[in-house]
Amino acid sequence: MKRRESLVALAALALGAPVAARAQPAPRRVVIFLRAPVFAEAVAAGLRERGWVGGRNLALEMVGKFTPESLPKEVAAAIARGAEVIVTATPELIAAAAKQTQSVPIVGLDFESDPVSAGFARSLARPGGNITGIWLDLPELCGKNVELLRELIPGLNSIGAIWDERQGPVQFNALQSVTRGGIKLQSAPLREADEVETAIERLKRDGAKAVVVFTGSTTFFNRERIVQAALKQGLPLASLFPIFPDAGALLAYGANPADMFKRLAGHVDRILRGAKAGEIPIERPVRFELVINLKTAKALGITIPQSVLLRADRVIE
Repeated sequence: MKRRESLVALAALALGAPVAARAQPAPRRVVIFLRAPVFAEAVAAGLRERGWVGGRNLALEMVGKFTPESLPKEVAAAIARGAEVIVTATPELIAAAAKQTQSVPIVGLDFESDPVSAGFARSLARPGGNITGIWLDLPELCGKNVELLRELIPGLNSIGAIWDERQGPVQFNALQSVTRGGIKLQSAPLREADEVETAIERLKRDGAKAVVVFTGSTTFFNRERIVQAALKQGLPLASLFPIFPDAGALLAYGANPADMFKRLAGHVDRILRGAKAGEIPIERPVRFELVINLKTAKALGITIPQSVLLRADRVIE
């Protein structure tokens, strides 16, 4: 009897154990630190498109409640839980995560800094460390927004800039480089939302005829407040975020944030399949959108030329 049972067991091994009994690979663990749920979901959607499904082959954590000061501790806890990839955004948060680990890959989306000068990478083609992701090409975008404002506002000679002080002056420096010669540039860095109205009032008082708002956590999460403050002062507002015109800004030219976060999944996918973060090139956005708000233009008494409307990817009426 025992011999017969042994033969049956050997036969089962030879034919392969039933699926339920086979050892399954452990799900790969990715932790996303993003305060905007819509962007975390965009990363998750990109991962699903590449075959990484939560509950099947992926253990995905989305952490949305944290501060720059608490992030290193949060990252350490995630690594202790077995995180294989950390995803986050903004130079401040990428730097905070990098302080905690130089081995676990960090995939970042940075709208506000230059990855090489900020110390995140040795070069775009070969970052060299444990950080990769997507970074904006700021001078080009700043220049395009100024060009559009000048096209819509004849004689424009003074522009104000609203930006997040905690995320570095790189965008302001980029705007400064493209406004030399005929345009006065005024700066209004923000640290808190309660500074918005005072900052825009000051820009208006000092002679600004239009405002460019940069990307950043403070500006993104307070976009309606910034737009309303600018409209109250009669100031046309342009942004590097295409979603600002939905809140009432005059125009925006830039990369769609949700699309960029979805593209981050490509970096995560490559790492999960064996690539090293330091060997994955840092990407630049490949698609930009021009959005015009005609309702705001009418309220400000600005006529949008047909040539600009034809170039727009989206027009809000």
